[in-house]
Amino acid sequence: HIQLMAEVIEPNLVIKQSGKEISELNFEHVYFGQKKIFQIEIFNNCPCKRSFVFNAMHDSNTNTHKSDEKQETPIFQSLPSEGILPPYEKTTISVIFQPQRNEDMNEDIEYMFTETATVEIVETNKITELPLAGIGVRPSFELSQIDFNFDYKKVYSQTIKTLEITNKNEFLPLTFDISQVAHFRFSPMNGVIQPKASKKIEIMFFPKNIGDFEEVVHILFNNGLLRRHINVLGNSLQTSDEPKAFKRTELYETDETTRFNALHPDTRFGLSLDQINRNTEMRKQFDDYIHDSMIKREENA
Repeated sequence: HIQLMAEVIEPNLVIKQSGKEISELNFEHVYFGQKKIFQIEIFNNCPCKRSFVFNAMHDSNTNTHKSDEKQETPIFQSLPSEGILPPYEKTTISVIFQPQRNEDMNEDIEYMFTETATVEIVETNKITELPLAGIGVRPSFELSQIDFNFDYKKVYSQTIKTLEITNKNEFLPLTFDISQVAHFRFSPMNGVIQPKASKKIEIMFFPKNIGDFEEVVHILFNNGLLRRHINVLGNSLQTSDEPKAFKRTELYETDETTRFNALHPDTRFGLSLDQINRNTEMRKQFDDYIHDSMIKREENA
């Protein structure tokens, strides 16, 4: 008789991340339009060469959003998606989560995506599942104001106002980059704002020429993912004095007859010069009050 012996080998692949075996992959929060990459390792734990294919399929048992097969860029993808593993060897795969907003999504700030990735051994058709999950997030931030009016300033003088940017997102930082324009300086021009935090930006009006300056300043968020703008304007003079307001020359100051009548009034038909001066002063006080009230309303707006 002939005695036959054989060793039964379980065709097993092991998936690890940072040296630890994993059963799922959670990308957590990522801004829509950006991507997050995790490196995983696939180990061949048997003495035979194995060919594998890594792909994703829809998870029909979840109520969250799945990747759209018609999208040009998949929500989840892997590089490489297939390969050959020698006995007891490993290979590294990059799994990419890149959330995209679709027309059928509502206006929620965040949206969860799930899929089930599979690693299939071609020789045995054995499949290992790896659930994937990630949350797409819309940037949420606030600018303290949009319009900055520096009024009339002396040439080469320096005047500072403050812009405050608030990152309202609870999970992700917000990056910003401010474009440079002539006669206005920004400090800092770029940076990172941590979740639920604010950053104050100093805007300096530093005119080097005489004239009126009005600029639209663009602010890029998250490397150009979003764009906002602020308006800065200022006027540069030889001195710091504002242009004198128009003052009407009274007729009695240039016409002798009118001046005589003003100095010697017939109180039955007109006012004396003292009364005219008093009325003029009261009118000036009233105009100043209206002007100051308007300035305060603009500052509080």
